Amino acid sequence: MIRAAVIATLLVAVAALPASAQIAACPTILSSLHADWKATQGLFDRYGSGAEANPIVRAIGPDLYFAAWTIGAMATCKENRWWRAASVVVWAVQTWAVGTHERAGTVRGYPLLLFEVRF
Repeated sequence: MIRAAVIATLLVAVAALPASAQIAACPTILSSLHADWKATQGLFDRYGSGAEANPIVRAIGPDLYFAAWTIGAMATCKENRWWRAASVVVWAVQTWAVGTHERAGTVRGYPLLLFEVRF
């Protein structure tokens, strides 16, 4: 419940930002992937591959899985409207995914929704 309140507060605060503020798409996506990668690595280290819910990650491991996503994101991401919208979706999904690691105790940090403010 506290996390939902924090997210709601952030969204309200974002609405009050000056018109020159916008989501930093590529850093947000990379932050999101990194947080899930670290939590998944911790899960593998502590409990083995059987504890992972994603069958692809179980099969190839977190390093290869997240390397592919990270390289793909770095190669294609642009700071434009479409990628900003996509980054919010990635951030929300990765925040949920990292949250699934809380009970296992492998969360090392949460994805950041990053903004660029131009003055």
